[in-house]
Amino acid sequence: MDQTPFPFEFLSGQTYNTKGEKTVWIKGATSGWEKRQATLQLTVFADEWNYVKPLIFYRGKGLGHSVLREMREYDPWVVVKFNPTAYANSGNMVEWLQEQLIPVLEGCPTLLAVDLFAGHRTEEVLNTMKANDITVSVIPAGCTSIVQPLDVSINRSFKALLRVFIISYSSGLSFCSVLVV
Repeated sequence: MDQTPFPFEFLSGQTYNTKGEKTVWIKGATSGWEKRQATLQLTVFADEWNYVKPLIFYRGKGLGHSVLREMREYDPWVVVKFNPTAYANSGNMVEWLQEQLIPVLEGCPTLLAVDLFAGHRTEEVLNTMKANDITVSVIPAGCTSIVQPLDVSINRSFKALLRVFIISYSSGLSFCSVLVV
């Protein structure tokens, strides 16, 4: 299991000035998308079956007419949650364990590989895992890009595709055009 934060606008590498200038202007949006953030949490199993739905944390409270209207568009195969920062924390980690992971494990002993993120290692999270026969394997600092299955195989490709889609979308291309590229 791993989380990957992603913005809705990518501004890296886009400038209006020559490299080396003292003042560098970046291309910014006025749409508000630059303030919107989310974190995607994915879980993979060794047998390749998809037992746990992808989870997205959006920044916010999940209230208001525009959010309720938007919620109707969410894919039923994705769990959507809201929190003030759009980042995972120990509270929503325990919630994910109880609502999604533990029910599909059916009491079987499980090895769960996680990175050093503090929300994975709180007393509440570790106690919840221990009580449900989940052994935690913490990937050492600096090693996630080498041995974390999601970082190695999925997250990097996902972010690259997301970058292409967002840049293409902002320049007027449709999602179908992006898939063809």
